[in-house]
Amino acid sequence: MNALNRFPVKLSAILLVLVTVAGTATVSITTRIFRERQVEIDQRLNRNVAASMAEELAPFVSSQNGEIESVMHYMMVMNPAVEIYLLDGQGTIRAFFASPGPEVQLETVDIEPIRRFIRGDDLPILGDNPRRPARMHHFSAAPITIDSGQEGYLYVVLHSSGYDAATMELQDRYLFQALLTAVAITLPLVGILGFIVFFLTTRPLKHLTATVHAFGSGDRTARSTIATGDEIGELSRNFNDMADTIVATVDRLQQADRERRELIANISHDLRNPLATIQGYLETLRQKDDFLEPAQRRRYYDILLGATRSLPHLVEDLFELSHLDGPNAVPTMEQFSLAELVQDVAMQWQSRAEDLGVELIAEEPDNLVLVEGDVGMVERVLTNLIRNALAHTPEGGRIALSVTAAGNSVRVAIRDTGHGVAQKDQAHVFDRFYIGDASRTNSRNGSGLGLAICKRIVELHHGTIGLDSIPGSGATFHFTLPRAPGDVDGDSV
Repeated sequence: MNALNRFPVKLSAILLVLVTVAGTATVSITTRIFRERQVEIDQRLNRNVAASMAEELAPFVSSQNGEIESVMHYMMVMNPAVEIYLLDGQGTIRAFFASPGPEVQLETVDIEPIRRFIRGDDLPILGDNPRRPARMHHFSAAPITIDSGQEGYLYVVLHSSGYDAATMELQDRYLFQALLTAVAITLPLVGILGFIVFFLTTRPLKHLTATVHAFGSGDRTARSTIATGDEIGELSRNFNDMADTIVATVDRLQQADRERRELIANISHDLRNPLATIQGYLETLRQKDDFLEPAQRRRYYDILLGATRSLPHLVEDLFELSHLDGPNAVPTMEQFSLAELVQDVAMQWQSRAEDLGVELIAEEPDNLVLVEGDVGMVERVLTNLIRNALAHTPEGGRIALSVTAAGNSVRVAIRDTGHGVAQKDQAHVFDRFYIGDASRTNSRNGSGLGLAICKRIVELHHGTIGLDSIPGSGATFHFTLPRAPGDVDGDSV
């Protein structure tokens, strides 16, 4: 970046311009005020000059022998900075006495300021300057009697044109020196100090700019650490809030995309097997229809019917798991007896267990312990685990359900006497569509999502789920739920 385009340099340049303008304006205003003040002081100090001169000139005004000119010349020698004008009652200049300089350009002087001066109005009072009509000038005035007893005025312009010219020359020279001093000393000092101050002030902006650049380059953890109470601090906090919102939105979009892809993959994966089975047996029936025995044909039809029956259950599990993974999957929490729910679900599956030749029992609890959760979701967990146990327990086997409580949790265990789960498969049984050993896979009559659904429901209840199994000695699936607040009667059931 060009050094001249840096923000502190721009601010410093702006400050220099403002200081220059302000300094020039200050000098001009101060000079003007000083002039006006000097005019007022000069007019006050010389207020009685005209009256004194009129008193001295009165005996010579009507004289015809030229004595007045000698007296006026003497007065001019004593005070060369004044110009003396003798006016009649209408302000017409009858005579004037002044040091060499510009010619008198007025024939008449406005007498209204003169009357105000004689009347004693507040000073300063400015009147006409016969030699410089474009400029009003301070003066001293007094009434005087001129020839034939006519009333007139002695009009004294204080500080003559020569004095004004000298004053202006000196004033311009000192003003130029003042400006030159400001440029040579004040402006560099202000520029250096301004740059330092602006550099320190804008340092948080530089940090914030680097943070925004890092975030825009892909660093989603980039956040501003500015915590000041000014506008930059507020901008920093707003950026952090915006960054958090963007990251959360991107995470939701990525999660939604993953769920969509997983749903498509899951549907493709689990539909492939039943569809392949249906296609294979239909092709077999078509090719061997004339050679199949009725019993064999019925067996093929039973296989096809079983494959088609599994499809609705698969679709239902897929959509349920998709819903449980979504942001709207919030359990409807209420307090209920988990032991009673286990007894009810066991009774619902009793008939199915008897058909399979499996003993299904729910151990009687000593007392009823309340848990807090969604009854429908917890019932689905129990149903899936019992179905899973029945699918992997051979005829003559046994399934036992128990409920125990300790501390703030209640534990449910489903023990079966099946073949158990191989050690290498135990860490993956809750994964979606995980295929374990052949003995469990071939006997399974489900969608492959039941245990994944159980895990997700228990997680939504802030509980835990797990498996204990020794291959060949059966398996125990267990999960925990939080105990209801205030239910502290006993440690076990």
